[in-house]
Amino acid sequence: MYISLQSTLVAGRVKWPAFAELAHELGYPGTDVNISEAMAAGAPATQELLAKLKLKPAVVNLPVEFRRMTPPSGRIWRNSGRPSSFRSLSDARA
Repeated sequence: MYISLQSTLVAGRVKWPAFAELAHELGYPGTDVNISEAMAAGAPATQELLAKLKLKPAVVNLPVEFRRMTPPSGRIWRNSGRPSSFRSLSDARA
């Protein structure tokens, strides 16, 4: 476990890669990663930046809505008991 600079502390006022540089200047061993801006820069550039600043990536805001019961398709999903397979509850009722 390690401490990282959280993006909520600057309320979005510092953009990537300046945010990573701020984390380094403040002495944090890790930083939140703005995934859309890091992807725009490219994986090699992002890895190089983190290595140069000696930072570990901490939180990455993936574009996933985890607060919804239903996926965008409108179907409710449940685990069928096997780790990698899911089936729809509506399919189970059919």
